[in-house]
Amino acid sequence: MGFQDLAFVDAIIISLFSMLVVFVVLLLISYIIDLVAFILNRKKDTENALPAQSGPDRLTEKTAMAGAKADDKTAAIIAAAVTTYLGQDRNFVIKKIERNGKSRS
Repeated sequence: MGFQDLAFVDAIIISLFSMLVVFVVLLLISYIIDLVAFILNRKKDTENALPAQSGPDRLTEKTAMAGAKADDKTAAIIAAAVTTYLGQDRNFVIKKIERNGKSRS
């Protein structure tokens, strides 16, 4: 049987089977990528979790005051990034910065 004797129905069956094979191979590749990502992220999570469990986190006055200054610093960083993105000819105003449910106008 050669390609000259191939009927239309046979060609459709071969095409559908070929598409099915490609779909299954792509699905298999997708699962392999997900598995590798899961394994790599699990290793990173266990490495990052160990130092965090070594001692309790304490909030001191110094870090609380640094948080207020960090909001001003964050606003300056955002303003610089937007100015760089838009170019020097544009003017804009930052009206509100929200972090963890707190807003600063």
